[in-house]
Amino acid sequence: MANIVSLATKIAAGTMLLLFSGNSAAEDINEGSRIAATCASCHDPFGRELGIPPIVTLDEQTIVKRMLAYRTSEGPSHVMHAIALSLSDDEVAAVARHLAAKANAGRKP
Repeated sequence: MANIVSLATKIAAGTMLLLFSGNSAAEDINEGSRIAATCASCHDPFGRELGIPPIVTLDEQTIVKRMLAYRTSEGPSHVMHAIALSLSDDEVAAVARHLAAKANAGRKP
């Protein structure tokens, strides 16, 4: 009987973990998508460089590194410096994951 209770407890714990991790991933996608929509107001969503560098072809780590560089004023853009300061680390990570996933899937934001 103790083995059945232990197994049921483990199944319940695993189910709760999956439910919460699924919600977190969905929230992360929504947040990344929302922020990426803002990015598309300046960056071409089709990856063309029209005076502003494209971001849709960058990998996740490159996006994060560039945003952190803008935050510390290592990047040359005052606009991107302000945007990088307005985003939390979690928001930068979420938009980087979203854009990289779209690039990997061959789609545009």
